[in-house]
This record gives sequence, C-alpha cells and structure tokens, in this order.
Amino acid sequence: MDQQTIKDMWSHNSSTSLAFGNAIHNAMEQWFKFKDSGTEKEYHLPKHPYLQNMVQSFPLKDKECIPEVLVSDVKNARVGRIDLLEITGDKKCILHDYKSDGKIEETVEGHFKQLSFYAHILIEFGWEVEKVVIWNYLDEWKSFDSPVLELK
Repeated sequence: MDQQTIKDMWSHNSSTSLAFGNAIHNAMEQWFKFKDSGTEKEYHLPKHPYLQNMVQSFPLKDKECIPEVLVSDVKNARVGRIDLLEITGDKKCILHDYKSDGKIEETVEGHFKQLSFYAHILIEFGWEVEKVVIWNYLDEWKSFDSPVLELK
C-alpha cells in the first residue's frame, strides 16, 4: 500500500472519530441544557436512537449538573472546558468527562490528568473538587474515577 493511501485512511479515521465524539458531547449538552424544557415531542433528546439510548442510560442524567463549563485562571495562564460539572454542595463538585474509546484502560490516566488540571483551576477559586470521573460509552456507560492529581 502506498504512503498516501495510508495517510488518507488515517485522516478519514481521525475525522470520523472527531465527529462521533462531537455528536456525543452535543447530545449530552442538549440533554443537560434542555431537559427541564422538554415537551411531549422530546426536543431535549437527540433523534438518533444510538445517541438517545446513550443519553437516557447515563447514570447522572437526573442530577444537578452543568454541561460544557469553561473555566479559566488568567493569573496562572490556565483555561479548560469541563464536559460536565456536578454540583454536590456549596462550592463542592465532581468533574466528569465523556469518552467513547475502545481502549479506555490504556488512556484513562491521561484523562485523569486533564480533568485534574481543570480541577486545580476551580480549587484556585475556593472550590472543593471531590474527584474526577471519566465516563466511557461503547454500548453502555462505564466509569473510572480518581482523586484530583497533583499538578507537575
């Protein structure tokens, strides 16, 4: 196989994975933003059956959570976007991230580091972050959690 064909296949695979990940994030954001505004026509749910099942089976779907939270700490030049912020008390929270990785066990530590980076932004502003959680969806949700890791 020639080099360009391999590059093209990798490019297509990358585009497909990115679009799929964006679809998952958009579906979850749609649910959490509009779940209290739903009608009998269920406009707050994605129409695609796979995404609809994913949303309806999410274990936190009825919790008090805020989707796609932008956090920043200008003083320390840090910024990030949290997929889902679960409020657990007064300035207390859990950070959640969605994935759809077939080999999540191999990458989960890196995801914990990413969420811990975001957690430290919140901690700088007086928040207590109880833990960070990675949610991986293949045909069902599987969670992996970690305490907030130290920044290096």
